[in-house]
Amino acid sequence: MTLTPVELAWIAGFFEGEGSVRVTRPQPRQMGFLEVSIANTDLELLEFVYCRFSGTIKNLHVSGNRKEAWRWILTTNRAASFLRAIEPYVVHKRMKERIFLALAFQDQKQRNVRHFSPDDRELYVRAQVWYYQQFSAINHRGGAR
Repeated sequence: MTLTPVELAWIAGFFEGEGSVRVTRPQPRQMGFLEVSIANTDLELLEFVYCRFSGTIKNLHVSGNRKEAWRWILTTNRAASFLRAIEPYVVHKRMKERIFLALAFQDQKQRNVRHFSPDDRELYVRAQVWYYQQFSAINHRGGAR
């Protein structure tokens, strides 16, 4: 489906206000991965994004008198494609920094890490940890270092 500039701009604004981009913590058996998500109480808005980019919509289990909410989630290469599509329409400097870092992270991802030499694997693991630390710093401080 081809999206119009107006749709992409709307999605970018929605993502800037309600979305998040992160790199998960690298684990011994699985390196980190890119994830984008948008949480909202209006399921119809999330379905609009889902119909254009796929992914998953999950119900967030809320308690008490809170309004029902959902989260749209997209990971790895599809998350990178989503970010590339909306990036020209993103206005906020910090979100642009997150997108730049996320795309750099996804671009350096490798398959079949088990077949790397020990030295290459060590460098790859260090890169994964570095990206995770950068995202942790951004999310902890509310901005990039």
